[in-house]
Amino acid sequence: MFLKDNNLVLTNKKNILHVINSLGRGGAEHLLVNYVNELKQYNNYILYFQEPHDLKSQIKNTQVIYLHKKEGNAFSIVRHIRKVIRDEKIDIVHAHCYWSNIYSRIATPSRVKLINHYHFATYDTMKYENKLKVRLLLDKLTYSTHINIIAVSAYVESILHRECGFHENIETIRNFIGDNFYKSNAKQKAIWTKGEPLKLIAIGSLKKEKNYELLIDAFKVLKDFPVSIDVYGGGERLDWFKKETEKYGIKNLRFLGNHSNVQSLFDNYHGYVMCSFSEACPLSPLEAMSCGLPVILSDIPSLKEIVGENSGMYFENKKAKSFISLIQSILSGDTILDGHKSAYADILSHYSKEYFIKKLTDLYEK
Repeated sequence: MFLKDNNLVLTNKKNILHVINSLGRGGAEHLLVNYVNELKQYNNYILYFQEPHDLKSQIKNTQVIYLHKKEGNAFSIVRHIRKVIRDEKIDIVHAHCYWSNIYSRIATPSRVKLINHYHFATYDTMKYENKLKVRLLLDKLTYSTHINIIAVSAYVESILHRECGFHENIETIRNFIGDNFYKSNAKQKAIWTKGEPLKLIAIGSLKKEKNYELLIDAFKVLKDFPVSIDVYGGGERLDWFKKETEKYGIKNLRFLGNHSNVQSLFDNYHGYVMCSFSEACPLSPLEAMSCGLPVILSDIPSLKEIVGENSGMYFENKKAKSFISLIQSILSGDTILDGHKSAYADILSHYSKEYFIKKLTDLYEK
């Protein structure tokens, strides 16, 4: 049994089924909701099979199908995807994230166009882990050349070529940020001056690849310095991170959980931090840049591709000492907290909604 929100008026349009693991507050989930709300020329269906449901209320003009936990096993999910394709006469299946991609391949008949969207870089950054080896093997075994693949960055496309051996029907379509963030020539309200406390913000779920352990190690040294970071993002490890900061007496690194309106937060901070060791095309650095914030980032390929070598401030992603040195250099005035904001407008133009929708609809209609 599955639940539908019957708010879709059927017309003579193509029917598209968008499959994703959950509707939590992640980059892929935000992207899906933002673009589906723009695709008024299609009948859209979203199917997801895991909690949470955070973004469900933001979806417009779309039929939403949620599989209950008891139906959340692989065979049941595949069966329900097939049923929706058959009952709703689906023309295109567009799946996001690893398991949704795998299930969609098994469930989608050859007469239906299939698109798999790759939002992750873990085949490169975590490839020595046994779990990733198994996932990569399953990805290869279920792949066929008729599948259309979207990579969210040139870096991700290079991983698909190198690690997966995928070479046909691959297109890079960069993520985009929503209209509520898109501010040309935006300037942040909180401008930092030497001698006052430096207030930084980090955004992202508390997954392993976000590398927040690096911040714990760094703030063991920085806990008495005039700098703070507020981390917004949920996950099962939230309590663990809070206990770690308490254990080491760290009061200027705060893990605050999810926030429903991230845009409203940026004006209160002097800069944005991302310390991940694995990213594909994250939206939050772009959102911070759209609000004029300098960005302090780990030196991984995807972030350098997105932000540019000279428009961000970088530290080594596996060395807390590198992050500590950069923060100390900013506090002392030896490094200017600017981030080359004059270049932001040009960078953000490559991540516009209009560009994304055009590339996506071209793929749908090809």
